[in-house]
Amino acid sequence: MRFLIAAFTLVYGALTLAQNKNATVTHDVNAISRAQTEAMLAGKAEEQVKNLQKADEEYTKALSLARKLPQGSYRKILEAITNLSNIRQQEGKLDDVEQLQLERVHILQQHPDTEEHLLGLALFDLETFYAAQRKFDKAVETAKKASAYYHDCKTSHPEATVCDRRLADVQGILGSAYFVAQQNTEAEPWLRSVVARKDDEVRPLVMLASLTALTKILADRGDMEEAKRFAERAQQFKAKYPEAEKELLGK
Repeated sequence: MRFLIAAFTLVYGALTLAQNKNATVTHDVNAISRAQTEAMLAGKAEEQVKNLQKADEEYTKALSLARKLPQGSYRKILEAITNLSNIRQQEGKLDDVEQLQLERVHILQQHPDTEEHLLGLALFDLETFYAAQRKFDKAVETAKKASAYYHDCKTSHPEATVCDRRLADVQGILGSAYFVAQQNTEAEPWLRSVVARKDDEVRPLVMLASLTALTKILADRGDMEEAKRFAERAQQFKAKYPEAEKELLGK
């Protein structure tokens, strides 16, 4: 009998200890979550007044705290990465930006995709970063991954038009980057992929930029008849979407 009582006492003690430990863990997680939220808010406040150094410090703190939270809190990590990446970009810390963007993609590859298509957007942002740095090998590699993502999205998602519009963004940004770098041979197929769509199936800025670039590529090559057709289409497009031209000119 004494043995039985002793056994139950040990079991009860172990359960109580486990419950207390779980309560402590929960308390710690809640405390970390609150501190992480406070750091994010502080970072946003500093960013708003253009205090990049302090914003960097707060977002770095927020990211470190987010990594201590349970796996289900990965969106907090993503938010901190995105904000810190934007600050590091403004600070000119491009190596850091690349690593943060790569981590963002990696995290999203480890989690089921959502209706927001976060993985597709992360790949597009990484492609845009590489294109802006004229790291075309990496930009093309990332663009192909983003294209595959959105092609699959078009066949499996009920809002296929959204996926195709974002696919046009992927194609347009790389074509435009090649065009700006005066690499017309590489630019042309990406730009043609964009303009093959109807006018209302592409973001107006992307369509107008693609039409304008393609017109010049063809004219420089001496394909005047086709260049004229695209030039006329661009003029008609500007009349239909006047805000696109202002945006393209930075007005």
